[in-house]
Amino acid sequence: MLCKMITFDRKKDKVAIIAPSSACRDKEGNFDREISRSNLEVAISLFEEHGFSCKYDEKIFTGGSLEYFAASKEERLKQLIEAIEDPEVKIISIFRGGYGAGEIVFDCLKVKPSGPKTFIGYSDGTVLHFLFNQHYGFPSIHGAVSETQKHMMKNMVSVLEGKSAEFTLETQNELARSLSTISAPVTGGNLTLICNMIGSKLRPRTTNKILFIEDVNERGYQVHRHLLHMSNAGLFEQVKAVIFADFTESDRHLDASIEHFISNYLQSVPVFKTTGIGHGKINYPLALGASGYIDNLIFSVDSPFKLV
Repeated sequence: MLCKMITFDRKKDKVAIIAPSSACRDKEGNFDREISRSNLEVAISLFEEHGFSCKYDEKIFTGGSLEYFAASKEERLKQLIEAIEDPEVKIISIFRGGYGAGEIVFDCLKVKPSGPKTFIGYSDGTVLHFLFNQHYGFPSIHGAVSETQKHMMKNMVSVLEGKSAEFTLETQNELARSLSTISAPVTGGNLTLICNMIGSKLRPRTTNKILFIEDVNERGYQVHRHLLHMSNAGLFEQVKAVIFADFTESDRHLDASIEHFISNYLQSVPVFKTTGIGHGKINYPLALGASGYIDNLIFSVDSPFKLV
């Protein structure tokens, strides 16, 4: 099922920047509030440069009982619920990934949105895409408005303006080479987070969908393990197509692990590969819950948004 179209009015609609996961680290790997505040200001500036108005909770980086949380569970959940219920907010943008969104997402299943709105994020934010697409029926955007992705802001605005995104594909099995055109809603995200949602109330719904997968810092055998878990859970059984996007910072076994899995477990599914979606420096935004098309080795994704 496709998600409904959303129109944004920059004169009255607000962007809520939330931190449901982690804060930023310094060069030694320690979580640092000053760096986090500085990067938050960058994200706000990026939105404001394109005519958006932002809001955020002053306690966004107060820290939690565990160092890797941006704030306590209660504070992170409060930020998310307030953004969902706030009638002024139409865009909810994640500050960064890391870990933590999975701890609060299920507390939002009974929260009623004030109206149609979208979510922008990736990585740990994958779980929130399932909340917005599958539970609320709202489209979302896989991507980021952040200091590390500021060079992608024009692409983000392009998606919000209603322009489609396009990616070049490479076929990965015989079925992909023999098929001409595929049309289906788009779902997916981070492989590890997809697996974490299996068996939950936000179990990924992949039937008749184009599914894309990406990840970072996962060794070859870990990627194979996650893919096998997805297969055993039936997530590939009725999928229209699978697209392997960027798998960054892995090891020398990565390519062989993915190729082995495709040849042994995805014979009946058209499989493709692309770049520019994931944890790399280039991370093009694309709409989830929107119409996707695969034609002549071009993967195009419609934008269900309008910007005024």
